[in-house]
Amino acid sequence: MDAIQSIVMEKLQVNLINPTALHNILKNFSLHLPENYELIAGARIEDIHLYYDFITVAAVRNAQHMKLILNVHLKIANRHFVLY
Repeated sequence: MDAIQSIVMEKLQVNLINPTALHNILKNFSLHLPENYELIAGARIEDIHLYYDFITVAAVRNAQHMKLILNVHLKIANRHFVLY
């Protein structure tokens, strides 16, 4: 129930995606970014706690599945982006 309430508040919580799983998601994702793009706080496990503040969450549900949409901030040189 706490995890669902955190989604309503658009916050990513540790009980929704644990730090190890989130680190693996972000690490794999960063390998597919275009050249010069990077995650706003890097992909090191030591910095994973920052993403629980940066990432906003939305949920999309149908009869069989619930999908989480994570809004992840990216940067390139002196510009910042949000990836949906």
